[in-house]
Amino acid sequence: MPPASPWWRWRAPTGSKCSRTPRGSGRRPKPVSPDKLVYMANQIGKFFAHQGEAKAVAGIADHIAKFWDPRMRAAIQAHAASGGAGLDPPVLQAVMILPTAGGEVPRRGGGEPTRSL
Repeated sequence: MPPASPWWRWRAPTGSKCSRTPRGSGRRPKPVSPDKLVYMANQIGKFFAHQGEAKAVAGIADHIAKFWDPRMRAAIQAHAASGGAGLDPPVLQAVMILPTAGGEVPRRGGGEPTRSL
């Protein structure tokens, strides 16, 4: 039995009820430019700056490890390895302590380290 509302007839099939991307669209996300990654990382650094340098570095690394896509993390690490132009000093330190794959990142509060994604 169809739903009571007639709108279901015009609804396009999607990957989920909340998704606006059709199933199997095959679209891949565009890679983020190094300039955009530097801007984003520096914004995160500004957020943690008031906590003091040691906590800020750990907080930045924790945030990037938890919330950035692995491709974005790899790109910012490559940028930092090639000199890190444009990165603020605490952000550069945080990127340098990020694990390359599956390692641990220090927790902000000085507690136990967390596993990266």
